Amino acid sequence: MHTVNALVPLASPARERGAAIAHKPTILRAALLRFGFCYWTLFGLTMTDQITGLDWFGGLYRRVWDPMIVWTGKHVLGISYEIFPGLSGSGDKTADWISLFCIVAISAAATLVWLAIDRARAHDAHLRALLRIELRYLLGFILLGYGVSKVLLLQFPEPNGARLIQRYGDSSPMGLLWTLMGASPAYQFFSGAAEVVGAVFVLFRRTTTLGAIILGGVLINVVMLNLCYDVPVKINSSHYLAMCVFLLLPELGRFASILWFNRPTQPVPHTLVLPERWMRITRRIVKTGIIVALVTANMKSHIERLAPEDSNAWYEGYWAVTRFTRDGQDVPAIVTDKTRWIRVRFQTVNGQLLFRWRFMDESLGDLYQVALDEHAKTFRLTGSPLNGKVDHPVPDVALTYTRIDADHLQLDSAVGNALLSVQLERWTPGQMLLTSRGFHWINEVAFNR
Repeated sequence: MHTVNALVPLASPARERGAAIAHKPTILRAALLRFGFCYWTLFGLTMTDQITGLDWFGGLYRRVWDPMIVWTGKHVLGISYEIFPGLSGSGDKTADWISLFCIVAISAAATLVWLAIDRARAHDAHLRALLRIELRYLLGFILLGYGVSKVLLLQFPEPNGARLIQRYGDSSPMGLLWTLMGASPAYQFFSGAAEVVGAVFVLFRRTTTLGAIILGGVLINVVMLNLCYDVPVKINSSHYLAMCVFLLLPELGRFASILWFNRPTQPVPHTLVLPERWMRITRRIVKTGIIVALVTANMKSHIERLAPEDSNAWYEGYWAVTRFTRDGQDVPAIVTDKTRWIRVRFQTVNGQLLFRWRFMDESLGDLYQVALDEHAKTFRLTGSPLNGKVDHPVPDVALTYTRIDADHLQLDSAVGNALLSVQLERWTPGQMLLTSRGFHWINEVAFNR
C-alpha cells in the first residue's frame, strides 16, 4: 500500500495554479467573446420587432432605442439632416447605420467593464454556449418568417399591371429583381422552402450544423443579390450570414478533416448543462411552447394576408386607349405626343376611387379622385390630395361614360378647351408575354426576347 501511494503524484498548490492558468482563456479570446455576446444581444433586441409574436416587445424596446439613435446622430456624429428611425421599407437608413455605431460603442464599453470585473473568466464556456443558443433562435425565427412569406408567394407578388406596362429600362435594380422573383412562383417557393427547412433545423441542437449549412448557402446568394441589385436589406442580410458563420465555426476542424485531409473525424457529444432531470423536462416544455407560439403567430399573420380581396368593380384596372378624338378629329398614336392618352387607370385606395391617364410619351397626367354616378353615367373628377404640390391648377373634369360591353368603354368630356371622345379596351396582365409564356419541357429553339 505504501508503495502504490508513493507512485501517485501529489497535487501541489503551484501545479493547481498552473493548470488553472492553462485553461484560462487568453485576454483576446475573452474580449472577443464578451464583445460578441454584447453585440449580438443588442443587435438581436433591435430585430425583435421583425419576429411575429415578439413585435410587441420590439415596439417597446424601440421607444427607448430610437430616440437614442436620433440623439447620437445629431449630437455625436453631427448629422444635420433629419434622421428617421421608423419603418420606411429600408433597412439601410441613416438611422440603421447609427444604430450599428451605437451597438459597437456600447459593446466595446461593456466589454472593458466586464473584463475588469470578471478577472477569473471561469464561465466562458457557458457564455459561449448561451451566445450560440441566442443566435440559433434569432436566426431561426427571422428566416422562418422570410421563408414562410416566400412559400405562400407573398414576399414577391406576381407582376401587376403597373409593373408590366412600365418600360423595361425604367425599372430600378430592386424592381427588376422583384419582377424576376414574382414572375416565377415555383422559384420563389423553392427559395422559401430552403429558408424554412434551414430555419427549423437551427432551432434544434442536433441539426444546427445542417441548418447553418443550408441557410449559409441561401444567404450567400441573398447577400449578393442585395448588394448587386441595391436592395436596402444589406445590413440585416449580412448579419444573418455572419450568424451562420458563427454557428459553423466549431465545426471547421471536422470539415477540414473530411473535405480536405480525407481523414476520419469524431462525433461531437450533445450534452446538456442542466444536471437535474426536472430542469431538462422544464427546458423541453418551455422550448416547445416558445416555438409553437411564435410559429403559430407567424403562420397566422401570413395566412391573414392570403384572405381574398373584395372583387373589383367593373371599371377597376387598366384600360388601353384604342381611339382618341379631339374636337371631332382623330389623334394618331405617336409615341412622342404629350397630349394624347395611351391608357387610363381606375384604382381604389383606402376606399377612395382614383383615376389617372398616361400620355403617349409615358408621362403621367394629374391624379384625380372620382365620384361615380351610375344613374347619370358620369365620373366626376377632382384633384386628389395625393398629387402633392403641383405647379399648375388641377381643374375639375366631368366624364360621361358609355359601356359598350364588359371590355369596352367610351368616355366623353370637355378637358380644358377641347372636346374629347376616348374609346377604351380593358387591359389585363395576362396579355403580356412574361405572364402568358408559361413553362415548356420541349423548346426546339431558344425563346429569348
